[in-house]
Amino acid sequence: MRNGLISDSQISASSQWDSNHSPSNSRLFYAPHNGRTGAWSSKTNDVNQWLQIHFKRLTAIVGVSTQGRAGLTQFVKSYTLSYSQDGSTFQSYTSNGLLKVFTGNSDTDTVVDHSLPTAIIAKYIRVHPKTWHGHISMRVEFNGCYIDCTKPGKLGLENGRIRDRQVRASSNYDSNHRAQNGRLNFIAHNGRTGAWSAKYNNVNQWLEVDLEQLVVITGICTQGRADSCCNQFVKTYIISYSMDGVVFQAYKEQNQVKVFSGNTNQLLMVHHDFSSPILARYIRIQPKTWNGHISLRMDLFGCYKDCDHDTKDLGMRSGNIQVSQITASSQWDSNHGPKNARLFFTARNGRSGAWSTRPNNLNQWLQIDFKGQTVVVGISTQGREDAGSQWVTTYMLYYSINGVSFFPYKNVGQVKVFNGNTDKHSVVHNVISPPIVARYIRLEPKSWNGHISLRVEFYGC
Repeated sequence: MRNGLISDSQISASSQWDSNHSPSNSRLFYAPHNGRTGAWSSKTNDVNQWLQIHFKRLTAIVGVSTQGRAGLTQFVKSYTLSYSQDGSTFQSYTSNGLLKVFTGNSDTDTVVDHSLPTAIIAKYIRVHPKTWHGHISMRVEFNGCYIDCTKPGKLGLENGRIRDRQVRASSNYDSNHRAQNGRLNFIAHNGRTGAWSAKYNNVNQWLEVDLEQLVVITGICTQGRADSCCNQFVKTYIISYSMDGVVFQAYKEQNQVKVFSGNTNQLLMVHHDFSSPILARYIRIQPKTWNGHISLRMDLFGCYKDCDHDTKDLGMRSGNIQVSQITASSQWDSNHGPKNARLFFTARNGRSGAWSTRPNNLNQWLQIDFKGQTVVVGISTQGREDAGSQWVTTYMLYYSINGVSFFPYKNVGQVKVFNGNTDKHSVVHNVISPPIVARYIRLEPKSWNGHISLRVEFYGC
């Protein structure tokens, strides 16, 4: 909005006071000029007004910022959000199952930021003012990234890209009916049955896939149990999803939990495309009705973001990552700041040869803002180049898409502790597999020699 990448033609509204108060004035920090006012202002003051942005591409929206009208005491005090894939059917943004009402502004110029705990995946977004001061007038910006998933494919249950360790269930009838049988077109062999089958037949059962990174999920395909002995299949189900594997949210359409039609026999596949793609790491299928017994095979459709052969240094050493993108929990003083944390940085002009924290404790971190969703597949570290013997011996990584909610990096379901350095000059490289897909990454030292001091580079695309 502010930088003009969203053109005027992409911004519309329910109404405008006149052409000088048009929705194209609604860009954050927009100032009055050439007769145009310092905000979008509606024609009427009622709760049916809205401001709409058409992103033209599938977009993950993780935050929103608002201001009032520059030059006149008018602002929106509270608002809701809705979103759409086609510009016709809109769904309200909810939190914990309830319509989310955002606190807006209390003056004309202060920027009020909100992060979205659950990203909105959409092409259109609307802001709906609910209360206001003086008149409905506002300026706005959205934070997020464009998603390239124009040719979704199977995510890997059928072809084995999704490993057995990534699939689990609420229960298994026994080890021969285990969750790992729940792959599309899986057939019975070596005593294993032709589907995942739950131990119990109730609505609390689920089959879960950990995709091990944030993935755009656009659809699902299901089958029943392949064995000739047993006419078993899931007739209806719901889907829930999560970033962290702890807090799950039900998939909704038209503001209602979507109940998907499943199978009507054992073998035929039933495919559904999601009207609103899901951005998540974990996804659960929860059967609601079934024939004979809860038994299921499935695959998911969507897009991974892979580096393939395009892996490169992400910019710490080269300077492509700017000083403003590197922050830390603390610094010993301005000469030991996070801008010194670049791989192979050397002491100069009074600056020390690494980032060094103020205290030595487990609450310290170094953070990089890549300024967009990035695939991180590797990391290299060094200790402090100059005085003393200072380096980090072990560390953990955390990642975030919005800079607010951070998740620990895990491997095989366990938080990964990386081995760091054993001296101050040698470079120690660690592969990040599965990769991290995020905008923000934090390195948290867990043990160190002498003092927490660090230089680093990240690799990816």
